[in-house]
Amino acid sequence: MEGGVTETMMRSLLVITSRDRNPGDANATWAELCVLAATKTGTAASYTLEKLPLPIRQRHDQASGYPTGITRLLEDTSVVVGGIRSTIGETSEISRREIFAKLCQLLENNPLVFVTGEAGSGKSVLAKGGSRW
Repeated sequence: MEGGVTETMMRSLLVITSRDRNPGDANATWAELCVLAATKTGTAASYTLEKLPLPIRQRHDQASGYPTGITRLLEDTSVVVGGIRSTIGETSEISRREIFAKLCQLLENNPLVFVTGEAGSGKSVLAKGGSRW
C-alpha cells in the first residue's frame, strides 16, 4: 500500500487548504515537502509557515475551516485506520507507552509533528492509539 495514515491526513489537509481545492496542487506540495524532509535526513528540522518555500505558501493560503477539515480528515483516514493492528497474532502487543508519551509531549509543544520510520515500525499504531485518548 502506498503511503499511510500520516500521508493520507497530510494530503487531505493540503487539498483543503489549496486555493481551488485541487488535488494536483496538493500532490505538488507533498512532493516538495518530501524533498525538503529528505534534505534534512539525519537531522532535526522545524518549519514555520514563513520558512516554507514561496510556491507552497502561495498554493496553500486558504483557511480550511476546522469542522470541514476534521470531517474530511476523518472520512479519508477511516478505512486506513480501521485496518491497523496493534497486536501480533491475537494476544501479544508491543508496549509503546514511552514513545507515545514522547509523541504527546512533542504535539503539545509543536503545532505539527511528522513521525517517520521504516515500514512496520509502529507509526500507524501510534496514530491509531492517539485517537483513543
